[in-house]
Amino acid sequence: MVEVVLVNSVCAPAKKRPVGPDSTTELRTPPRRELVEIALSLRADRVANVRLNVGRVLSSVISTLHDSELTLVTKALTEQVHDETSRIGGPDRDVIYFANRAISRAQARGDEASLASHDDSNK
Repeated sequence: MVEVVLVNSVCAPAKKRPVGPDSTTELRTPPRRELVEIALSLRADRVANVRLNVGRVLSSVISTLHDSELTLVTKALTEQVHDETSRIGGPDRDVIYFANRAISRAQARGDEASLASHDDSNK
Protein backbone atom coordinates (compact mmCIF):
# COMPACT_ATOMS: atom_id res chain seq x y z
CA MET A 1 0.00 0.00 0.00
CA VAL A 2 2.77 2.44 0.89
CA GLU A 3 4.50 1.84 -2.42
CA VAL A 4 1.29 2.49 -4.40
CA VAL A 5 0.77 5.79 -2.60
CA LEU A 6 4.36 6.91 -3.10
CA VAL A 7 4.85 5.74 -6.68
CA ASN A 8 1.56 7.24 -7.86
CA SER A 9 2.15 10.53 -6.02
CA VAL A 10 -1.17 10.42 -4.23
CA CYS A 11 0.17 12.01 -1.07
CA ALA A 12 -1.89 14.87 0.24
CA PRO A 13 -0.19 18.21 1.04
CA ALA A 14 1.90 18.38 4.18
CA LYS A 15 -0.01 18.66 7.42
CA LYS A 16 0.75 21.40 9.90
CA ARG A 17 1.55 20.36 13.42
CA PRO A 18 2.15 22.67 16.35
CA VAL A 19 5.65 23.01 17.69
CA GLY A 20 6.52 24.63 20.99
CA PRO A 21 4.49 25.50 24.06
CA ASP A 22 2.60 28.40 22.50
CA SER A 23 1.59 26.36 19.42
CA THR A 24 2.05 29.37 17.17
CA THR A 25 5.05 27.88 15.42
CA GLU A 26 4.13 25.10 13.02
CA LEU A 27 6.17 22.45 11.35
CA ARG A 28 5.18 20.74 8.12
CA THR A 29 6.08 17.11 7.58
CA PRO A 30 5.63 15.96 4.00
CA PRO A 31 3.33 12.93 3.77
CA ARG A 32 5.97 11.02 1.79
CA ARG A 33 8.35 11.45 4.73
CA GLU A 34 5.67 10.27 7.15
CA LEU A 35 5.05 7.15 5.05
CA VAL A 36 8.79 6.41 4.92
CA GLU A 37 9.00 6.79 8.70
CA ILE A 38 6.01 4.47 9.18
CA ALA A 39 7.59 1.84 6.93
CA LEU A 40 10.91 2.16 8.75
CA SER A 41 9.21 1.80 12.13
CA LEU A 42 8.39 -1.79 11.14
CA ARG A 43 12.00 -2.80 10.46
CA ALA A 44 12.37 -4.41 13.91
CA ASP A 45 8.99 -6.18 13.92
CA ARG A 46 9.03 -9.66 15.41
CA VAL A 47 7.51 -11.13 12.22
CA ALA A 48 10.13 -11.76 9.52
CA ASN A 49 7.69 -11.15 6.65
CA VAL A 50 6.96 -7.68 8.00
CA ARG A 51 10.67 -6.91 8.29
CA LEU A 52 11.45 -8.13 4.77
CA ASN A 53 8.59 -6.08 3.33
CA VAL A 54 10.18 -2.92 4.69
CA GLY A 55 13.16 -3.41 2.38
CA ARG A 56 11.00 -4.64 -0.49
CA VAL A 57 8.63 -1.67 -0.39
CA LEU A 58 11.34 0.92 0.10
CA SER A 59 13.38 -0.61 -2.71
CA SER A 60 10.47 -0.13 -5.09
CA VAL A 61 9.97 3.55 -4.19
CA ILE A 62 13.61 4.69 -4.08
CA SER A 63 13.15 6.70 -7.28
CA THR A 64 10.45 8.85 -5.65
CA LEU A 65 12.45 9.83 -2.56
CA HIS A 66 14.31 13.08 -1.93
CA ASP A 67 17.98 13.10 -0.89
CA SER A 68 17.22 13.53 2.82
CA GLU A 69 14.80 10.59 2.66
CA LEU A 70 17.41 8.49 0.84
CA THR A 71 19.86 9.18 3.65
CA LEU A 72 17.28 8.23 6.26
CA VAL A 73 16.36 5.01 4.43
CA THR A 74 19.99 4.00 3.87
CA LYS A 75 20.93 4.56 7.50
CA ALA A 76 17.86 2.76 8.87
CA LEU A 77 18.22 -0.23 6.55
CA THR A 78 21.93 -0.52 7.33
CA GLU A 79 20.93 -0.72 11.01
CA GLN A 80 18.29 -3.32 10.09
CA VAL A 81 20.90 -5.50 8.37
CA HIS A 82 23.19 -5.21 11.40
CA ASP A 83 20.36 -6.02 13.82
CA GLU A 84 19.15 -8.90 11.66
CA THR A 85 22.61 -10.52 11.46
CA SER A 86 22.93 -10.42 15.23
CA ARG A 87 19.36 -11.63 15.86
CA ILE A 88 19.06 -14.39 18.45
CA GLY A 89 17.97 -17.55 16.68
CA GLY A 90 19.75 -16.52 13.50
CA PRO A 91 19.09 -13.97 10.82
CA ASP A 92 16.42 -14.20 8.16
CA ARG A 93 18.22 -14.20 4.81
CA ASP A 94 15.25 -12.69 2.96
CA VAL A 95 15.15 -9.70 5.32
CA ILE A 96 18.85 -9.12 4.68
CA TYR A 97 18.44 -9.57 0.92
CA PHE A 98 15.63 -7.01 0.56
CA ALA A 99 17.29 -4.51 2.90
CA ASN A 100 20.57 -4.78 0.97
CA ARG A 101 18.73 -4.42 -2.33
CA ALA A 102 17.10 -1.20 -1.12
CA ILE A 103 20.44 0.10 0.18
CA SER A 104 22.11 -0.66 -3.16
CA ARG A 105 19.36 1.12 -5.09
CA ALA A 106 19.54 4.13 -2.78
CA GLN A 107 23.32 4.32 -3.16
CA ALA A 108 23.07 3.97 -6.95
CA ARG A 109 20.53 6.77 -7.04
CA GLY A 110 22.78 8.92 -4.87
CA ASP A 111 25.73 8.19 -7.18
CA GLU A 112 23.65 9.20 -10.22
CA ALA A 113 22.66 12.46 -8.55
CA SER A 114 26.25 13.32 -7.63
CA LEU A 115 27.43 12.57 -11.17
CA ALA A 116 24.70 14.76 -12.63
CA SER A 117 25.59 17.65 -10.34
CA HIS A 118 29.28 17.18 -11.16
CA ASP A 119 28.49 17.31 -14.90
CA ASP A 120 26.40 20.46 -14.41
CA SER A 121 29.22 22.21 -12.55
CA ASN A 122 31.69 21.46 -15.37
CA LYS A 123 29.59 23.22 -17.99
